[in-house]
Amino acid sequence: MSEEESSNVNDTIDAVTGLVKEIPIYEDAIQPVAKEAGKTLQTIGKAVNAAFLPIRGLVWGAGKFEDFVKSKVEKKLENTPIDNICSPNLSVAGPAFESLKYVGHEEALREMYANLIANAMDTSTKDDAHPSFVEIIKQLSSQEARLLLFLSQRNVFPEVCSLITRNTISNDFFDPIDSENILGQVKSEFLIICSKYIENMDFESALDNYRRLQLLDIETNTTQSIRENSFSTFSFSDESPFNDKIELTIKTTEELFFTKFGQNFIKICVTDK
Repeated sequence: MSEEESSNVNDTIDAVTGLVKEIPIYEDAIQPVAKEAGKTLQTIGKAVNAAFLPIRGLVWGAGKFEDFVKSKVEKKLENTPIDNICSPNLSVAGPAFESLKYVGHEEALREMYANLIANAMDTSTKDDAHPSFVEIIKQLSSQEARLLLFLSQRNVFPEVCSLITRNTISNDFFDPIDSENILGQVKSEFLIICSKYIENMDFESALDNYRRLQLLDIETNTTQSIRENSFSTFSFSDESPFNDKIELTIKTTEELFFTKFGQNFIKICVTDK
């Protein structure tokens, strides 16, 4: 090996040796930061665990399901003829029990599932216990479930509310129909009805959710009537001593109501079995 090559090798060894010596210094520099980050993560971890602690016991196990069947489902079937009791459709019972794992602690939703399963076990109602009802319940809050019960118990069911407006068109007056305003008025009527419901909640969002789930819908009906008025006048410029005034009256009825699907949902899941 030449002297030049030997010198290059020694320089490389010295450089690597110097780098290795510097590493402990670098580690010492970051250790306080790492320790603080570790403490922060431990603190966050404890907070997350504490936040999850109350709901860990709410997830249902086998024992809860057994209690549910005995305390709820059996009670709802106590007046059902023995010959009518049958195994529920698995497409209803399976998803229902799966959902109950996570919402069984919510009384209003638990009651809905109990009605659904009980009706699915009665030969006289099992065909009306549609599998999609499980998905409907899953997309309701406990507040919305209680509000549905309130709305279904009113004496105008399946109607929720209705609004009638009249618009007149004539040769000297025109009252345009404002469909958006009518829809707003229907919502206002709905809010007035809900004001009798003592629970504080976002009723407009509940209405939107019910309509999205096709439990409620708004229907518009329009009728028209024409009236002719003749009255005597006198004018040298008129060819005829009579003027005719024609009025067109448009009557618009907006109704917020439970759909057929919604009525069946109420019958199977909301009304006490």
